[in-house]
Amino acid sequence: MDYFLSLGYHYFKKKWSLKTGTALTYYQNKSEGRIPVFAHAYETQHPSFPYLQKNNIAVPEVYLYGKHTFSKQLVIGMGSRYYFGQKDQDSYLSNQLNVSYKPQKSHR
Repeated sequence: MDYFLSLGYHYFKKKWSLKTGTALTYYQNKSEGRIPVFAHAYETQHPSFPYLQKNNIAVPEVYLYGKHTFSKQLVIGMGSRYYFGQKDQDSYLSNQLNVSYKPQKSHR
């Protein structure tokens, strides 16, 4: 089962916008069954061993994203997301840049 919670703020102007906020995604997974001892021996009479795995993963993040509309043809956006490391995981910062360019019909 997955859970998601976020709190954000979005500010608009005529040519640009800004988004910022925090998000928490929580993944909860449980799987169980039997695994065959021999690679292709799936029949019930063949030896197998029990399998059980439970995962609980929290992904807390903060983000900032800005977008500027230069014209009907050109829009540029930039954003950053910071993940706060949990248990055995390191913290990290990810960044993105996106560009939308639509050539004029006379240039197609």
